[in-house]
Amino acid sequence: MKHAPRLVWIDLEMTGLDVENDVILEIATIITDNELNIVEESDSLVVWQPESVLATMNEWSRTHHAESG
Repeated sequence: MKHAPRLVWIDLEMTGLDVENDVILEIATIITDNELNIVEESDSLVVWQPESVLATMNEWSRTHHAESG
């Protein structure tokens, strides 16, 4: 059985843009075919982080995440 090509798109919301120090807050995925039609979409998963981690977020990240929920 031959399967059509698929692409997996992963969206990460993080405490900032520094991959060495910032951490993941939320994960969402979408699977598309090779023409970018959505085949499957996941629920968004929130990753719990302690208050001490959230306190390290820079101002832009804090404002952005507060506005978008």
